[in-house]
Amino acid sequence: MGAAAARAGLLALAARLLRAGRTSGAVLTTSDLLAQSIETSGFRERSSPDLWRTLRWLLVGLTLDGPYWDSGFRLVDRLFGARESWAALLQKTAFTQLVLNPPFILLLILYTQLLEGPRTAAALRAAVRAKLWPYLRDGFCFWTAANSANYLLMPPQRRLLFSGVVGSTWATYLSWVTKRLGDAARAEATKTAED
Repeated sequence: MGAAAARAGLLALAARLLRAGRTSGAVLTTSDLLAQSIETSGFRERSSPDLWRTLRWLLVGLTLDGPYWDSGFRLVDRLFGARESWAALLQKTAFTQLVLNPPFILLLILYTQLLEGPRTAAALRAAVRAKLWPYLRDGFCFWTAANSANYLLMPPQRRLLFSGVVGSTWATYLSWVTKRLGDAARAEATKTAED
């Protein structure tokens, strides 16, 4: 009975993480296409979307964003309980922003860089230098309010969905700024390599 229960537990975990990944993948895919549309809206001739870029965001959602935040929200509930007081709200939001978000942002930067193709250590360092602080700063401003509303208004089983809906705005911004900062990081890495 122990092995069967363990197997059932693993299957339930896999199903939950797959569902979270699918949800996040759909949000990040849609958001990237929207970001690309915004990026090219100033041009008279629209270029077709960069489907490889969109595929990378889909992979990020399926394999990193969805599973990470599903597990993160569950951890927050285990640590701080389902209490809905203002003190609990502040604790949950602070933990999410100060403990869960920084490693996620670092993983996100490295993962998106590696999905773009082979990178040198210098290129990865340049990407982290260029993107880490803007992502953390902007994310802190955006997600402090969003997570506060999420923890205050949503039952635990709806938090990932709420984050997905609100996160579509963030993901559109993130896709746009990743492209912009990525161009700057590549230029810095090229300059460093030439020096």
